[in-house]
Amino acid sequence: MSCSFIKIDHNAKNVRIITVAHYRAHTAPIFKHLNFLKLVNLYQLQVNKYVLSFLKDLLPSSLKHIFTLSQNQHGHNTRLSTAYKWVLKMGPQTWNLLPHDIYMCNSLLISCASFSSRFKRSTLEGYND
Repeated sequence: MSCSFIKIDHNAKNVRIITVAHYRAHTAPIFKHLNFLKLVNLYQLQVNKYVLSFLKDLLPSSLKHIFTLSQNQHGHNTRLSTAYKWVLKMGPQTWNLLPHDIYMCNSLLISCASFSSRFKRSTLEGYND
């Protein structure tokens, strides 16, 4: 059993307890009703906000090197910590899966606050009732 599964499972268990739902009740409708994002979606939101900050050039100078645009990538592997590799891998992957209208408005990147609310609304709409 992976650590990520355990964390997500506990998140669902806590939501069932809060709402006094049956212990085997599907949690997607509960999350949607409570207007809560699942743990995995909260992680995706934070990673995507990081990518948005990178694209808008809002990251502190010490963090600007984390991502590079595809034309600036090295052709070889580099030694990086596991957490660093995870953000490098998940950042572009989750960003590229986003619907265009979540992060763009009139051909401009939106603010992080607008992005967060659009991401949350879009994700909650995807939860099954």
